[in-house]
Amino acid sequence: MPRYQQLDVFMAEMRRANPVCAELQAAANAFEGRKRDLHITPEHMSGCSAIYRNFAANHDHVVVMGFDADVCVNANLFGAPEEMPDGSFVPPLTSMTHVVTSRALLAMQGQIFPFDNRGEYGVLNGL
Repeated sequence: MPRYQQLDVFMAEMRRANPVCAELQAAANAFEGRKRDLHITPEHMSGCSAIYRNFAANHDHVVVMGFDADVCVNANLFGAPEEMPDGSFVPPLTSMTHVVTSRALLAMQGQIFPFDNRGEYGVLNGL
């Protein structure tokens, strides 16, 4: 259905070359030429890639979904101290386009603890 609406899909992954689990392969492949895959390592921020920045620049709104509540949530959406080759900081996605996220944990009461229990994320205030 989504491919008929001319939607694009961008899939970024840090740990493995194929960012889609086996159960979602058919649905992801239905986007055919409108799907972009990006394997980023060792960085956490996909914004270090020109492919990612161009995708964001060409879309007024993006829906971000299907990610883990680990370092990448904070880094990709809100920024982190990762640098571009020119020494500037990698831009967060929220500075490049309007972002809608399916991650309800980003606006909740209490503390979000990643897998290693460092307590990296806190409550977002002023929403």
